Amino acid sequence: MWDVLEQWRQSLLNINTPDCRPTCGRADCYELVRTTRTETPRSPIDVFAAEFLELYRDSRRPGTARSAESQGKLYAAHFGQTCLSKITTKDVEEFKAIHLRAGKAPATVNRYLQILSQVFSTAVTWGQAQQSPAEHVISLKVQNARTRFLSEEEELRLLAACGPSLKPVVQTALHTGCR
Repeated sequence: MWDVLEQWRQSLLNINTPDCRPTCGRADCYELVRTTRTETPRSPIDVFAAEFLELYRDSRRPGTARSAESQGKLYAAHFGQTCLSKITTKDVEEFKAIHLRAGKAPATVNRYLQILSQVFSTAVTWGQAQQSPAEHVISLKVQNARTRFLSEEEELRLLAACGPSLKPVVQTALHTGCR
C-alpha cells in the first residue's frame, strides 16, 4: 500500500483535482497523501546549521572557517534543538537584539545575520524548511567611516611618486584638504 501512496504522492501536481484521489476511496489514504505532500522534514537548526557550516567551511579561507564555526555555536546556543519550521522572524530579531545588548558591533551582528540567512535559504533549497524567517529581518546600519589624514612622511612619498605634470594637482589637493 505504501508503494502505491508514494507513487500517487510523486505524481500529484494538484492534490485538489478529483483524479488525484486514491482509487481505494479511503479518506485516510487521501489525508496521508495530502499531508506528506505539504509537510517538511523536522530538522533541528543546530544539526542543520552544523551540516551547512561544514560544507560552507570547505569553500572558505581558514579564518572565515573559524568564524563560521564559532557562529554555528552561537546559533546552537540560542536556538538549540528548535526545528527549522518552528523558528520565526521574531526569534531571529530576538537573536539580533541579544547580541546588540551584549555589546557586539552592528557590523558583527550583521555578519551573524548574513550567515544565519544563508543557513535558512539553504534549508529552503534543500527542502528542510518552507520559508526563511531571516529574509524579513532588516540589517543594521553600520557607520564605519573615519576621517584620516596623511602623515608628513606619506605626503613626501606621494609627491615623490608623482610625475612632473601630476605633482601640482596633488599639491593643490593636499593643501586644500581634497580627498
